[in-house]
Amino acid sequence: MLSVKSASEDGVCNAAAKGIQNVAFVTQKMKNYLRELLLGDGVDQQSAVVVDPPRAGLHPKALARLIELRPPNILYVSCKPTVFAHELPYFLEAYTLKNLEAVDLFPHTDHVELLAWLSLAE
Repeated sequence: MLSVKSASEDGVCNAAAKGIQNVAFVTQKMKNYLRELLLGDGVDQQSAVVVDPPRAGLHPKALARLIELRPPNILYVSCKPTVFAHELPYFLEAYTLKNLEAVDLFPHTDHVELLAWLSLAE
């Protein structure tokens, strides 16, 4: 998986321009970052995790570690709905699918993005 430092830098600039202070941008392989969180203090229980994996989906270790961390909310951006459909059952062991939206960012093509909101089951 590719880590793009410039994307994190853009996020920092955009957050600063909007006065948003309660967000963190990390440029690191997700599976490694999640392992560090598991070995440390975990995730803030007032947080939401946003994942936007490549077309192949989440690395299996990243998927398992994300579910193990149990953030209260996950926003999953998928550029390949069939891959999301394959991963969804793993999430549903601990999460409820609250909303699923298809977004057509590329008109006149077959490509569609999905945005899923998963909330930790009570």
